[in-house]
Amino acid sequence: MPMRTEPQHLRFREIYGVARRRAMLLILPPVIISAICIVGSNYLPRLYESTIRILIVRAEVVNPLASLANAMNQTNDDPLKSFDEIIFSQRTYERLLDSLGLTPSIKTEVQKRAMMVRLRNSIHTKMQESESFSITFEDTDPVRAQRGASVLADIFINTTTSAKNQRNELTVDFYEKKLEEFRTKMDESQKQISSINPEKDKRGLGSSAALYLKVEAFDQTIREGEAKIKEYERALSTIHSIPGMIESTTGKQLLFEIQRTDVPYAADLRPLLKTYEDATAKYTAKHPEVVKVEGQIMDVIERMRVGIGTEIGKQRSIIEDARKSKTDLITEMMNLTDSQQEEREMQSNYSLYERLYGEMKVKLEEAEISRSLGSNLQDDFIVTDPALLPLFPSKPSRTLIVGGGIILGILMGLLSAIVAEVLDTTIRSPRAIEMYNKPVIALLPEAMDQRE
Repeated sequence: MPMRTEPQHLRFREIYGVARRRAMLLILPPVIISAICIVGSNYLPRLYESTIRILIVRAEVVNPLASLANAMNQTNDDPLKSFDEIIFSQRTYERLLDSLGLTPSIKTEVQKRAMMVRLRNSIHTKMQESESFSITFEDTDPVRAQRGASVLADIFINTTTSAKNQRNELTVDFYEKKLEEFRTKMDESQKQISSINPEKDKRGLGSSAALYLKVEAFDQTIREGEAKIKEYERALSTIHSIPGMIESTTGKQLLFEIQRTDVPYAADLRPLLKTYEDATAKYTAKHPEVVKVEGQIMDVIERMRVGIGTEIGKQRSIIEDARKSKTDLITEMMNLTDSQQEEREMQSNYSLYERLYGEMKVKLEEAEISRSLGSNLQDDFIVTDPALLPLFPSKPSRTLIVGGGIILGILMGLLSAIVAEVLDTTIRSPRAIEMYNKPVIALLPEAMDQRE
C-alpha cells in the first residue's frame, strides 16, 4: 500500500499552530531584552576619543667625521623601537595622572593601580609604515580626552629626545676622560724619553732639560692652536645660524655675541650693529635704511665666515708643523740614548699613546658633533593632525546595542519556543499518534469533511 503524503498546507497549519501556542515565548524575550538594551545603553558612560598623529622626519644632516659603522648606527637608531615601552610605562601613567588632574582623587595604592589599569585600556596606538604614528586617548570627559592625547605625544617626544641627548652627553664625557688619560700617559712617556740622556747631544741640541723645554713649547703651540680652532668653530657655527633670523631677538643676540669674540672682521661688525639698533628703533623692518644696514651686516658676516675658515686652515697648518717638529725632536732625542732597547720601548710607548690620543680626539669630535646635531631632535617630530576636542561620543554605539539585543531576543524566543514544543507531549494530530505508536479508539472528522 503506498505511503500517504500529507498536504503541504497541513505543515503550514502546524507551524501556525505552534506560533499561536508559543506566542508569549516568541514575543516576551525580544521585548524584554530590547528594553534592557535600550535602558542599559542610556546608562552606560559615554566615551570620547581624541587622536594625534605625528610624522617622524629623518635628519638629513649627518656627521661628516663619523665612520661607516657610526653612520650605520645612526641610520638604525629608530625612535619608534621604544615606542610601546615609553607610552605604556608606569612613569608615563604617573605623569598622565598628574597632567589630567586625577592625582588628588587617588587616596590609596589600590586606587592608583586601578586608575593605571583604566589608563592602559584608554590608550590606543598605531604605527604606520610611512614613519608616522598615532595616539588615541578615550575618556568620559572630551576635554580630558584631548589633553590626554596631547600629553602622551609630548611625553614620548620629550623622553626620546632626553634619552638621546643624555646618551650623547655621556659619550662626550667618556671620550673627554679617555683623551685626558692618554694625554697624561703621553706626557709621562715624553718625560721619560727626555730624561734618558742628561748630557748634551753630539749635534748641539742641548741638555735633556732644554730638549724637554722645546718639546713643551711645541705642546703649548699645539694646545693654543687647538683652543683657537675650537673658538673659531664655535663662532662659525653661530654665523651659520644667523641668516634668516637676523630680525628676531635670537638673531640680534647672536650678532652681539659674535662681535665680542676675537675673530676676523669682528671690529667691522660693531659700528654696524649700533647703526642697525638705532635704525630698527626708528623704522620698521621693511624701511630702506634698515634693509641697507642688514645688507651691510650680511656682507661683513660673509667676510667673517671666509676669514674664519682661512684662520682655521692657518692654525691647523701651525699645529701640523708643531707636531712634526715635536716628533722630529723626540726622534732625535731617542737617537741619543745609550740603550737602544730602552729607546725602542719608550718610542713604541710614546707612538702608541700618540696614536691612541689622535684616535680618541677624532672620536671626541664625532661625539661633540653628534651632540650638536641631537640638540634639535625635537624638530624631527612633526604633528600632522593635532588632538582635537571630540564633539560626539564614540562609545557606546546605541544602535549596535539595541540592534544586537533585538536579534538576540528573537533568537532566544525561537529557541524557547522550539524547546517548549519538543518537550510538550500533547497529541494534536494523527501524525503525533503514529509518532507515539498509540492505538486509535475513535475518529472525529474535521468540520470540512462534515460539509463534504
